[in-house]
Amino acid sequence: MIVGLDIGTKLIKVVALGGSRRRPRLLRFVVREVPEGGPEALPAVLLALFREERLPHDRVFTSLRTQDVVIREITVPFVQEDAIRRTIKFEAETAFHGASIENMVIDYSLISTGAEKSRVLVVGVQKKTVAGVLSLLNSAGIDPVGIGLDLGALYNTAAWCGVLPANEAAILIDVGTSSARLVVVEDGRIRAARAIRLQAAPVSLPAPPEGPAKDEPSEEKEVAELAHETRAAKAVARVSSEVARTLIGCRLRRPLAGVWATGGGPARAAICRGVAERLSVESHDLPLADLLGAETDGPAELGVAAIGAALVGLGVDTARINFRQEEFRFQRAFERARKGIATAVSVLFLALFLLCWSLQRETEDTEMRIKLSQDSQRALIRIIFPDEDQPFPDAWWIIEKRKKELEKRFQGKDTEIRSSLHDFRVVSQALVASKAKLKFRQLRLRQKSTHLEGEADSSEDVYRFRQELEKTATMNVASPNINSLEDGGVKFSIEITHVSG
Repeated sequence: MIVGLDIGTKLIKVVALGGSRRRPRLLRFVVREVPEGGPEALPAVLLALFREERLPHDRVFTSLRTQDVVIREITVPFVQEDAIRRTIKFEAETAFHGASIENMVIDYSLISTGAEKSRVLVVGVQKKTVAGVLSLLNSAGIDPVGIGLDLGALYNTAAWCGVLPANEAAILIDVGTSSARLVVVEDGRIRAARAIRLQAAPVSLPAPPEGPAKDEPSEEKEVAELAHETRAAKAVARVSSEVARTLIGCRLRRPLAGVWATGGGPARAAICRGVAERLSVESHDLPLADLLGAETDGPAELGVAAIGAALVGLGVDTARINFRQEEFRFQRAFERARKGIATAVSVLFLALFLLCWSLQRETEDTEMRIKLSQDSQRALIRIIFPDEDQPFPDAWWIIEKRKKELEKRFQGKDTEIRSSLHDFRVVSQALVASKAKLKFRQLRLRQKSTHLEGEADSSEDVYRFRQELEKTATMNVASPNINSLEDGGVKFSIEITHVSG
């Protein structure tokens, strides 16, 4: 369901369309009077209306009044649509005198294109006007997807109805109570658009009051009929004159096919006939009721702007005018949350980067410690085996080499070949496993035994260390000799006897 909303000076018109672009269906048509409280009372009325009719708040299209915008025809030095759209605000600056272009929202409708230039109809509106409309609708919980122009909605509706001739010109008139909206179309494109004020006071043109049941009309009835005819004649004369002036300014190249009228103003029929007679063309009504399936012409004609706005949501957007641009651009729920999501992703990426950086530093530190350990091993081996002048990959390689040499030398003899560095490694592993805080002062490694002397924070550390040493099958560990120190620590010595494996 797509909702078209038209807020007039006296009436609020809401149209709900379903179906498809080719075959839309009129689901709702609701008319409410504008409350006497003015704009402050509108949100409550809209809230109640949307709640009663069960209308969606996030698929609403509306339009601005022509009286609130400025329309100019200009020439731009481009023919590509993307180039025109990128530069239209700059090109339109010279056309809007006395107004700051930075404080306006600009859109356009293409009139014609030449070899290197294009004629466009530029429409500008003050940003504060758009902000006011959005603030009003947001107060009612409505976030319109698009904000067009009422004349654009009229043109959009007429184009969808299929009444615009392909190779001729046409006039569209939407007659209200106080003004008439005019659109001149040629070759299916807007050539001119404007609003015409009918008179200083709204033209209601009520029907003449019924007189007394006499054969001869009363004087009051004659006066009312004369006033009615006078106001109607003035409205017809004014609109006809303004239409003629507009056509002279357009300099149409195609013949005029006719006048198509719509709107809820009582003077619509008279104005349409008067304009058609002055231009010597036929007059028609837009066939909205038949196309939308409405029961009467009245509601459909009254809501032409709302219908044209709703058609945009179904994909029928001939006018292509939308003032929801720049800071007023429509954003869906995901787009509104996109900034927060982007911030969260950025923070997550930063945390991941810091974690990777920390792991990289730890890896580099570990590699550095391994390298220093390997260098220390090589230096130690060179001290132990000063006659080894060949390069070797690591410490254990030279130990295994010497072990094999000794095994070959003492082959057949009851002699165990062992490395003192092996015993040193066992002692180191036991120290790490016990988590004891020991300081070794002396470490004597012999073929059959090992003697350890050092200091510890407590005797418990020494016994934990001894327990880890006892787990080695090739060692018999004697009870430690422990003496107290003045600083609260202990001094210990341990004798280890090696057992053949």
